[in-house]
Amino acid sequence: MHRLIHCGRDDADIIAIMITESYFRPAHLRLLEFACYVVLRLVKHPYSSRISLGIGQLQVRHFLRPPRIEDCFSYTTAYDALVHHHTLNGTISAPLQRKVAIHVGEVRGFYMRIAYTCHDQIAEAASTIRLEARELRARSTE
Repeated sequence: MHRLIHCGRDDADIIAIMITESYFRPAHLRLLEFACYVVLRLVKHPYSSRISLGIGQLQVRHFLRPPRIEDCFSYTTAYDALVHHHTLNGTISAPLQRKVAIHVGEVRGFYMRIAYTCHDQIAEAASTIRLEARELRARSTE
């Protein structure tokens, strides 16, 4: 997460959704989903564009390009795809609960508790990282 924030990918809502989705969909299941996606795509099944993949658990049709195996484990790819998805839906500036409703289809209590906890910790970490970066830049110009 530090690397994402340091690169300017610091929307706490987007990162909270990614972490929450990772809680519900661990790496071994993401790998299995990708294998299913490949098979569906090979047989040209229409569901291949609607299967959810990766850390952000976005449907394939919302990816910026056809997903590759490494995309299922890339925080950068997940972040960019989620930002793109919420920008297209007009929810990029919406509150976290609205983003979750668009992303998941409904707001569930347990999901939101995890997402809000992640959001608060990420927002605090992002603020600290940005402050450290400003201090480093200030020292380097002295």
